[in-house]
Amino acid sequence: ERRDTAVAAITHYFEEVVSELSDRARRDPKTHLLNGTSFVERVETFLAGEPRALWSAVGIIDVRHFKRINDNLGHAVGDLVIAGVAKILSEQLRSRETQETNEFLTSSGPRDLHARLGGDEFGFFVPALLRPEDARTIAVRFKTKLETFPWQTQEPGLRNFPVKVDIGV
Repeated sequence: ERRDTAVAAITHYFEEVVSELSDRARRDPKTHLLNGTSFVERVETFLAGEPRALWSAVGIIDVRHFKRINDNLGHAVGDLVIAGVAKILSEQLRSRETQETNEFLTSSGPRDLHARLGGDEFGFFVPALLRPEDARTIAVRFKTKLETFPWQTQEPGLRNFPVKVDIGV
C-alpha cells in the first residue's frame, strides 16, 4: 500500500509538471496571454462547434508608434507598455458585461480569449455575442480604457509618447 501511495504521488507530480509545461508552451512568456498559435487553435476549435445562432468577434490590436516608444524611452519602458496593454486587455475586454441576458455566457460557457500575437500586436476573440455591433462596443470600451490610463504615472516619459492603439474587429 505504501508503494501504491508513493507511485500515485509521483504520478500526480509528473502530471502537474507536464500540465504546467504545456500551459507555458501555449502562452507568451512576457504577458502570460495566449501566444498566436494557441489563440488561432482555440478560435478554430470554438468555431468548429459554435452554435450558429450567435455572433462572434475577432479583433486585432496594434500599439500605434510602439517603435518610437522603444527607441526614445528604451526597451524596459516598451516592456512596461506591452505588459500594461496585456493587463488592460485581459481585465477590460470582456463580453459578459454587455451580454447580461445572453444564456450562452454562463460561468461554464464560452470564454473570451486574449493573446499576444507578437511584438506590439494583440488579438482577442469574443464568443456568443447577441448582435454584431456589440463587437465594436467592446473594442471601443477597451480602447478608451487603454488610452485614458495614466501611463505617465508608470513612466514619466510616456507623457510625451501617449499609448494609443488601432483595433480592427
